[in-house]
Amino acid sequence: MPTIEWVRLEPVHIGDPVSTSTLLVAFFIECLFHLSLVMTSQEHSDGAKPRVLLLGRNHADQSVMDELERVADVYILPPVEQPAVSAAIGKMVAQHGPFLAVVILYELIYFPWVFCEEQMGALAPETKLYVLPAAGYDDADVEWIWSTGATFANCPTEVGERTADGTLLLLLATTRGLTTHFLSTREGRWRDHSIKSLNWRTKTLGIIGLGSIGIKVAQMARGLGFRVIYSNRRRSTVTDEFEFVTRQELYAQADVVVLMTPLNDETRHMIDKDAITQMRDGVVIVNTSRGPVINEQDLVDALESGKVLRAGLDVFEKEPEIHPGLKASRNVVITPHVAARTDDLLVTCTNESLYNVIEFIKTGSPLTPVLPH
Repeated sequence: MPTIEWVRLEPVHIGDPVSTSTLLVAFFIECLFHLSLVMTSQEHSDGAKPRVLLLGRNHADQSVMDELERVADVYILPPVEQPAVSAAIGKMVAQHGPFLAVVILYELIYFPWVFCEEQMGALAPETKLYVLPAAGYDDADVEWIWSTGATFANCPTEVGERTADGTLLLLLATTRGLTTHFLSTREGRWRDHSIKSLNWRTKTLGIIGLGSIGIKVAQMARGLGFRVIYSNRRRSTVTDEFEFVTRQELYAQADVVVLMTPLNDETRHMIDKDAITQMRDGVVIVNTSRGPVINEQDLVDALESGKVLRAGLDVFEKEPEIHPGLKASRNVVITPHVAARTDDLLVTCTNESLYNVIEFIKTGSPLTPVLPH
């Protein structure tokens, strides 16, 4: 059975002069630490087990926690505001480290916790595994993690399945004009025949980025009757179910363009005025990958001109801000980065994260490592 250990950390010395806001931040840190609950196993005192640090609120199934606690002493650091993250991590390391593995729990993957030297430097070089409960990891400084000799793992399975479902939702809504019909009907216009609705069985869907999530989307779209093509840097080695084309061929053929690509220097603003010009008139664009792969102003211009019929967007360039032109358009379906969010996601994502840690402790390798390029 696990025990509950109260954490008592010594106050941080703050030199004079200090601002009221600085004092409040320091006071907030201390209050959190004085109330922090650290979950440890009964065997903690013999030092035989590695230590694992969970950052945020734990939503794992108890059976998974029990399995983790059989192989590790588990510490939980509750959320703190962004200016206090580095100090909070440093205190945990000083009083309870070193930690073999660190997991950012799902609620905090975008703000304020980030795997980077500025926030997590106190963990290195002893920490050997960093786990992020998400498929995308552009916010994590994986180069820094690798430079410390550590392994990085993401959690693509649970998030991936649900992201594919969320992508399908936007695909259906945009191609059939669901939101446009909804607004028109609410405004008193019954059965507005000017609203275009696409027949999936006669249309081509092009996916840019046919990874594991893209394959799921492609399979569902094919089930609806779409012809499916895709463009990657190279032909998929995982599946030969779908037609591989160049980016330019995809733009020329696709009635619907679905973006499933990671964010990097090559893909940032990949969809801009030039790319949209190469697409078919009346194209539909769906994006559940990362917001900055689209130049939002260029997309707004294309929506206003009619070049782009509709867009379904779950991600945005400057989240949580959304371009006013997108918010104002009747032809844009917007969801607030929740394509993967379902009632069980916090639990299943946390479970997947912890299984990565358990596997790493047992074998030296997590279940889903991200390897250096």
